[in-house]
Amino acid sequence: MVSPWSMRCILARHRKSQARRTGAARLLPLGACQAQVLEDRHLLSASETGPGTPQEAPPFPLNETFLLNSLPGSTKTIYLDFTGHTTSGTNWNTNYTGGADIVSPAFSVDSDPAFSDIEREVIQNVWRRVAEDYAPFDINVTTQDPGVDALVQSTTGDTQFGIRVVIGGSSLQWHGATIGGVAALDSFRSSSGTPAFVFSQQLVPVVFVGDIPLFNSIQAAKSLAEASSHEAGHTLGVLHDGLNVDGQPGINPNNGDLEYYTGHAGAGSTGWAPIMGNSYNQPVTQWSRGEYLFASRTEDDLALITGPRNGGVTYRTDDYASTREAAKALTQNPPQSGVIVFSRSGIIERNTDQDWFWFTTTGGSVSLNFDPAALGANLDILASIYDSSGQHVATSNPADLLSASFSLNLAAGTYSVMVDGVGVRTPNDGYSDYGSLGQYTITGSYPGIDLLPTVSFETAGPLLTHAQSVVYLNFSENVTGVTLSDFRLTRNGVNVNLAGSTLTQIAPDRYMINLHDVTEAGGDYVLTLRAAGSGITDASGQAYAADTSVSWINRQVTSFVVQSGQTQRSFINRLEVTIAGSFDLADILSNNRIRLRRFDLEGTPLSAVTLADYGQVTRVGNRLIFDFGEKGIGGNRFSTAGDGYYELRFDFNEDGVYDTPQRFYRLMGDVNGDRVVTSQDSFLVQSNIGQPYNPLYDMDGNGLVDTRDRIVVLRSMNRRLNNMLILDG
Repeated sequence: MVSPWSMRCILARHRKSQARRTGAARLLPLGACQAQVLEDRHLLSASETGPGTPQEAPPFPLNETFLLNSLPGSTKTIYLDFTGHTTSGTNWNTNYTGGADIVSPAFSVDSDPAFSDIEREVIQNVWRRVAEDYAPFDINVTTQDPGVDALVQSTTGDTQFGIRVVIGGSSLQWHGATIGGVAALDSFRSSSGTPAFVFSQQLVPVVFVGDIPLFNSIQAAKSLAEASSHEAGHTLGVLHDGLNVDGQPGINPNNGDLEYYTGHAGAGSTGWAPIMGNSYNQPVTQWSRGEYLFASRTEDDLALITGPRNGGVTYRTDDYASTREAAKALTQNPPQSGVIVFSRSGIIERNTDQDWFWFTTTGGSVSLNFDPAALGANLDILASIYDSSGQHVATSNPADLLSASFSLNLAAGTYSVMVDGVGVRTPNDGYSDYGSLGQYTITGSYPGIDLLPTVSFETAGPLLTHAQSVVYLNFSENVTGVTLSDFRLTRNGVNVNLAGSTLTQIAPDRYMINLHDVTEAGGDYVLTLRAAGSGITDASGQAYAADTSVSWINRQVTSFVVQSGQTQRSFINRLEVTIAGSFDLADILSNNRIRLRRFDLEGTPLSAVTLADYGQVTRVGNRLIFDFGEKGIGGNRFSTAGDGYYELRFDFNEDGVYDTPQRFYRLMGDVNGDRVVTSQDSFLVQSNIGQPYNPLYDMDGNGLVDTRDRIVVLRSMNRRLNNMLILDG
């Protein structure tokens, strides 16, 4: 990883409105890339400020302001820290404060250390905007302190890390320049907890009338959010988007070059600027690859963020299928006068992504509204409707709006709805679909049949052949009332007590049941979600009405017997394997799902043993009988050639992996099964010559105990099996 302190970046000097514009630039001695910073038009005059509430009121209770998470569970984090922070032991301290701590105050627009309601509203709206910028990625944007361990990559193998964006205070406190923010390039994986900074005192001008702070809370949230996304982008390795009009290396302001491209105006809500430029004054701000005229860089922001330099930052998992055939039903809310009212939210994660849905109507007036994120939307929506045969019905993509809508009269039938992110005009006066990503919500109504909820099962391994400790349930729509008592599990037709199992709701239409404690035994399992008495309903009160089942087989070896249980290991011609779980012997044999391998007595691999060369495999009930014939395993009952350590393995799961090993050995002359041939074995044979026949002392398997058996022992005297080798039979 490139050291964040090896990158030398140009810091454009900016000023407050009362400061003199110098037009100069300076090279940081050990600098990190700096944020886009304020120009005159970014500062608000007293006449523009006001104490009013933001136009977009926050959607969460104010007491939850510091509990916001965009993707809980992600291992990558952007922590928007408004609460104040002390930075120690980083290159910021080394290069700017002589090693002294940097004490950043909490975000505030007044002199009261407690957060006011208006400050909490601003914080929520900053979070909403930054969360939208990073919605395509598997990154959790949060206002809740995740702890140091979640932000620091302690080792190269540590997969949980991120960046703290400290929001508050003034750049003049320690940095020395009037800037909106600063970040170290490629510091998202920092091992020292190096934060990025956003300086609210430069970005949020406040005028006091007595002790009442007056400021534009809408622009405050916009400015703080744009700077936060920009600085976090630097920590992920993304550089500035500017203008290079003269085509010469570097940025020359005298020729019209700009370090930070301010974007271009567009009709309605489609004015655009790159996140890594100067994006304070345009409604649409997106990740860029420099497609506009005279772009100073053509780097692929999305590829950089999800590339190897960030050690595992990826796109967010696709939430809905990208094909009509795999479309998801629109959520159904309570009918109103026979009209289905629905809502569905999603994310376009990639510029190749489309999200597909379907609905069934009895015919009549259909209203669909497709809205991007309420604040800081990056997504320009194109929506299309198709009939059941896949024929195009209508498309909506207003040229001056990010939203789309339909108001149609449709015939009875099933229709598909497609949502896509698109561009507008050209990259020189608009934008392409490259960065048209982000959140959306579909709302609307139609006359139709309120379909009953159904469920499908999803398992971790292929059905029929794998043990299933976890099973997922995907409902056709949002449901409530699912409980563990609604399930029935059987093994070989007998009910299994579900005590110890757990049921977890992952999403309104997705559940997980953990059966680990009750499915360890081998057998044929059937899991059923029962309808009768379940109480499972959708939002309109329609009940889940039909039992749905999934089955699998957990094949296991429950018993392994060598030579009918005898202790002698001199002559072996019979193995018995008892299997739990149904199986087809012909299928197992024809597909070579049994392997017998031989090792020498020390455990060194020798060769595979071909079963057909020595005998046959038959099935008796749930047992497999391996018969190696009158010569026994190895093919010569009078020779040590068949001696060895054997592993019998099965591919019960049909996955090409031969597991479930059953290990045994053959050692000519070993009467008592103690892994070594000694005089004790010779004595035991000698003592049984002339006695009633006992197969335990029949070393050559000829049906007699005689001097030839003692000779077999003597030929093998002092041979032994390695005591460290594991035996199952």
